[in-house]
Amino acid sequence: DRGYAKFEVNSTDVSISPDQKQVYITVSVNEGLQYRINEIKLAGDYGVEESELRDQLVITEGDLFSRKSIGESQQRMSDLVGEAGYLFSRITPVPAFPGDDAVELTFFIEPGKLTYVRRIEIIGNYTTSDEVIRREIPQMEGAIAGSQLIKKAKTRLDRLGYFSSVLVETKPVAGTDDQVDLEIKVEEQMLGQISAGIGFSSSEGLGFQLGLQQDNFLGSGNRFGFEVNTSAVETTYSANYFNPYYTLDGVSRGYNAYYRSRDFQENDIANYNTNEVGASVNFGYPINDDQRVKFGVGVDQTEVALQQNTNQGVIQTFVGNNSLSETYLTYELSLGWNSNTLNSGFFPTRGLYQDATLSVAVPGGDLSYFKFIYDGKYYRPINIDETWVLGFRTLSGFAESLDDNDYPFYKNFFAGGRRTVRGFANNSLGPRDSANSDIIGGNILLSGTAEFIFPIPFVDDKDQFRTSLFVDAGNVYSTNCIGQTNCSENIELGELRAAAGFGLSWLTAIGPLSISYAKALNEKPGDITESVQFVIGRTF
Repeated sequence: DRGYAKFEVNSTDVSISPDQKQVYITVSVNEGLQYRINEIKLAGDYGVEESELRDQLVITEGDLFSRKSIGESQQRMSDLVGEAGYLFSRITPVPAFPGDDAVELTFFIEPGKLTYVRRIEIIGNYTTSDEVIRREIPQMEGAIAGSQLIKKAKTRLDRLGYFSSVLVETKPVAGTDDQVDLEIKVEEQMLGQISAGIGFSSSEGLGFQLGLQQDNFLGSGNRFGFEVNTSAVETTYSANYFNPYYTLDGVSRGYNAYYRSRDFQENDIANYNTNEVGASVNFGYPINDDQRVKFGVGVDQTEVALQQNTNQGVIQTFVGNNSLSETYLTYELSLGWNSNTLNSGFFPTRGLYQDATLSVAVPGGDLSYFKFIYDGKYYRPINIDETWVLGFRTLSGFAESLDDNDYPFYKNFFAGGRRTVRGFANNSLGPRDSANSDIIGGNILLSGTAEFIFPIPFVDDKDQFRTSLFVDAGNVYSTNCIGQTNCSENIELGELRAAAGFGLSWLTAIGPLSISYAKALNEKPGDITESVQFVIGRTF
């Protein structure tokens, strides 16, 4: 790899010391001259344009001779020829030595016959229907086989997150030299989350909860969920449905509907309650295999009811000093963009995920505002087998009123917890109402994570586990701090809260489980810390 093209091992010798307690191994080598590439030639029936083949070379004339670079160039050219349908091509590099320190390198290319896919067989999908899998496979039966199309099939199936493992193999058809069968083996993963419970607490009284959330509902590839949650503090009824293939060309459609009533005075959080009811419909349109645009429309009606003893804080100021109840009707339009090149839906090791959404409460309703949210994830392996990985994530947002009214406090961002800053209690960071110290959130969210992912030791099936060391940082800010504490109208990085810890994720028989232990690094008076946090469900 360092230019010594004629390097050779002349001999090896093993001897034992006189006291017969040590062994000496002597290796005689001759590295010879250091060679540089004088000329690179291509020969044979290429199957593709010569210029396209030369674009795949990672070694150029004048470079030191390197078997590693030659091998990588060979593989890249083989992939290109395979993409054109020649799956059984042979590319052979042959060096010649015209001078003392020069190498002439010739790649002999034999594409062979065009290869066709006779049949695509799917194995292991006991619940998921064949259609859900086949619509993610760009390679067609009876068509010329494309190596990139076959690789893309595995990537897209991994990205769904329905399967804990996906194996794609090409098998030559007996009696032919130009046909293959494509065999796809999948191992289904439990994705549904069913929860039910009944309980009693001194603060919330008797409570009942029932919920279902499944990403691959009845094997259809559609997402469906509902929740019923009743207690003295909160009553929630919600349902959602999403079809990623509403049309055959990949246009998606989803529905959401909810009713939520919350009485914060019941558990001494705040002196007001809200009644919310709303619904929305959303569509997504694919730009290419990795990107899509989204748009939606929704309606929301929220009633904010104050108690007689509510202090003159942010909430009272928003509703009006002479009012104990106010109802706000908003019509919301949303536009978004999503790009996903991650190689897995559960435990990605490379790729970039980006999701940006702008929602606007348009004129015609009682309030007018906008809300922008960006969700990003990036993973990069640092070793060949991609078991050691660097990961970076962010969830950030900005919102502001578009009219003379303040931005509605019940639409604020919150920070703390698994999605933003582990080590701090869920939704516990950010500005507080100066009248009663209630956590009210803010209209600016900044959060980010850097993690080092490494294989779990002493476990054979490493595909089912992920361990990481992480550092989280984030907080919530407000552009209007009147009547608020822990608030700054400018983004002060010194107010960011940070935590570091260890995380473990596991694909269990009942669904994905993620647990973390984190230590707050710069907690301040009033902060609520929480070292251990866990969740069951798809959260990676």
